[in-house]
Amino acid sequence: VHRSLGVHISFVRSVTMDGWYPKQIAKMKNGGNRRLREFMRKQKFPSGISIKDKYHQKALELYRENLAAVCQGEAPRAIPLA
Repeated sequence: VHRSLGVHISFVRSVTMDGWYPKQIAKMKNGGNRRLREFMRKQKFPSGISIKDKYHQKALELYRENLAAVCQGEAPRAIPLA
């Protein structure tokens, strides 16, 4: 499912079968599933929302921008609660 969203939205890598670039490792260390789920909980994402609709929300666009900034050593911006 994630692969169908496009790599600009979500990327999937195998720990054992794929190579990892430093940028991808930084995104996983600074983001990852647990932090994303916590962010979505705070943003009150509906539990029944489709994965496509979930990943195309403005809040997740801002989350991705903040994650990229943090990985480049910049401070994240505040994301307003939904």
